[in-house]
Amino acid sequence: MAATPASPGQLQREREQVTLLLDINRELLQETLRLQEQGKGGMMGNQPAPGQDGNKEGDAPKQVASKEYIDCMRRLQANLSWLATFADRNTNPNKQVPPGPAIMTVPAAPQALSEMYTKLQALFPGWKGQLLKPGGAPGQGSPPRPGMPQQQQQSPQAPSQG
Repeated sequence: MAATPASPGQLQREREQVTLLLDINRELLQETLRLQEQGKGGMMGNQPAPGQDGNKEGDAPKQVASKEYIDCMRRLQANLSWLATFADRNTNPNKQVPPGPAIMTVPAAPQALSEMYTKLQALFPGWKGQLLKPGGAPGQGSPPRPGMPQQQQQSPQAPSQG
């Protein structure tokens, strides 16, 4: 048999969490489309360097993706990862679901996302997200450890160790 049945209150909270994350993802996708239209999508990841993708050396170099665009993509990745793990618990009840999405900080813009992330923080009380190395993606930083003081868990970046 599967895991212990959830209480009606827990089921309601989980439904609210999933619904809000789906709404946030819709808004993030719209924002990434806006950024692409503004030419801020740029090149991400392991795309070939100019000259290696069939372009001649004289072609204009590819623009690197803007910080806003990369931030949107990281948030989408973190949210989708949590949603997938959450959904998998029905088929694999022994799989541990993280306490929440890896990125919980409220973005500076757009306003709609800021409001949604404020609500998200209320739906995941006490969860501040995973610590990230500067410029890192979720999962590249150290996840908070249960015995770690709350103050360290909510710091925006991991302290450098040398």
